[in-house]
Order: sequence, then structure tokens, then C-alpha cells
Amino acid sequence: MELTEVSYQTASVINDCVTLLKKRADEKGLQMILSCDRTLPSALVGDDVRVKQIITNILTNAVKYTEKESVTLTVTGEKIPPEDQKDGKDFRLLVSVRDTGIGIKEEAMGDLFTDFSRMDRTKNRHIEGTGLGLSITKLLLDVMGGDIHVKSVYGEGSEFSVEIPQRIADAQPMGDLEKQSASTQTGKKKYEPSFTAPEAHILVVDDNRMNRVVFTGLLKQTQMQIDQAAGGFEALEMTRKQKYNIICMDHMMPELDGIETLKRLRAEEENPNKNTPTIALTANAIAGIDRMYRDSGFQNYLAKPVQPVKLERMIIAYLPKNLVTKRDPFAE
Repeated sequence: MELTEVSYQTASVINDCVTLLKKRADEKGLQMILSCDRTLPSALVGDDVRVKQIITNILTNAVKYTEKESVTLTVTGEKIPPEDQKDGKDFRLLVSVRDTGIGIKEEAMGDLFTDFSRMDRTKNRHIEGTGLGLSITKLLLDVMGGDIHVKSVYGEGSEFSVEIPQRIADAQPMGDLEKQSASTQTGKKKYEPSFTAPEAHILVVDDNRMNRVVFTGLLKQTQMQIDQAAGGFEALEMTRKQKYNIICMDHMMPELDGIETLKRLRAEEENPNKNTPTIALTANAIAGIDRMYRDSGFQNYLAKPVQPVKLERMIIAYLPKNLVTKRDPFAE
């Protein structure tokens, strides 16, 4: 797994993670509490996409398994002593997520980071997803030289804490995140999509409802017609009845995953979408993954969490040109 390190704004990364999960927390009646150390460096150097993925995975897990009260995200940090620094990393970003959910049984703690692990299958049969979030988080942290710790009381809640080594790009304090976010939104021009395509018809396939909601929300202003399928079998049924310009399909789905779904689709001679451009959606964008997806019949892939600009560029690349009307993305 390769890391791409860049300089990024600390507040922006944290804010993006909270924004992504806040709607789902609101829908469940949960309070999303944010506590950030104002003295955090305003800019860090690291793989911001992976940092977002780690925080988002832990927040998603907390919201999934919490039915009442709150989920609290706390972000602090500490300088790494010179004698303990590796690869020039001089700062440790400390992130903890505490929930008031079902908690984890002591005997299940050792299986938390195993692929497809579900803490209490009897209680959690209704929970969406494949159970890969924590194992991917652990893998990312191992590659980044970080660590993860878990404390839990069954029936009362859990707290996941991660340590992510980074480098300081700008030591000036980040300041109050909430005030900064409000100020940014006030001074920012209204964002508009880079294109519209009201005649385009696309299908998004993902077993996680919130992922589908976020995906369609990102593309809402493009005016495209977007259908949703909650799994591979439903997607196959829908593709037999409706011709789509693009299909965006999650890889890791229960029962029928994205690769097997596409394989069956390509084998259906009478299916109107037999040759429709299909983009894989994956939370595990490791080096060389593009070749695997292309060999499996996908035209391309997008890493989760999906970034709006990359999503728009991908859609434009595969939509018929006659359906696309480009526009200034920051027009008044």
C-alpha cells in the first residue's frame, strides 16, 4: 500500500469527516460532539486521503452501533521527541471516538480487526456493510507507523483511539474549528457543479444506504437521473429494464460482490447494459488495484470516501459528450 504525502489543512480534514457522518447521526437522533484542541498545527504533511479514511471508518463504526445519546470525536496532538522520530515525522495526531452504543464483549475484542468481523451478530443482523472498516483502518495505521487502542464496556459504549504520525507544515495554531468553518462558509462563493447532464442516467450500487445518499447528494446539482441499488442482485434486475450511461458499483458487498455482479452483467447477452462503462467504488485503494479492476471488466475506480471533484471528473470522462454541458464550477 503506497502513501501519497502532501501538505494539508488540519481543520479541513477534520471538518470533512464530521460533515460526512453528521447527517446519518442526525437521522438516528444522535448528538455529534466535536472537541478539537485549538493549538493543533494549522497544516500537517501526510496522506490526507488516508487520514480521512481512518477517521471516517471509526466514526462510521460508532454511528452504526449507537442507537441513542451521542458520538464524540476528540482531536488533539503531541510533538514527537527527536529521539523517537522516524522518517522525519515530528508530530502525532491523536484522534478518539467515544460512543454510547452497545459496547463490545471482552471475548470479542481480539477479533475486532479481523476481516468481516461483527461484534455481536445476534444484535447486529440489521447493520449494513461488510465489516471491513476496522481491518482496513488497522492496515492503514500499520503502514503509516501509527496505532489503535480500544476500550469498551459491553452495554455502555466504546472508545477507539488512534495515533497517526505526521509532519508539521505550519505550527501556527489551528484555532477554533467551528468558528473557522462558519467564517469559511460565509466568505465562500456558492459552489456549483462543473457540468450538468439532465438527460444522463446512471446507477449507483452499494449495500450501505448512507454511501448511496452521499453519492447522489454529491451529484444532485448535475441534474442527472440517478437510480440506486442496494446490492448485486437488485442491480442486475434494474439493468435488464433500464439502459444506463454509467454504473458506479461498490466492490465489497455481501451475497454478490461488485466483481461477481459485473461478471454476470457482462455475460448477459440481452442485457442493455452489457457494455455500459462501470466504475468500481472501493475503500481499499492499494497500489496496483487499477489493474485488478480493469482485468475484472471495470473501466476505472474511485477510492472512498469519494471526493466531489474526482467524482465529477470521472463521470465527465465516461458520459457521452452530447449529454454534457460544462460550466464554471464557482459561478455566482
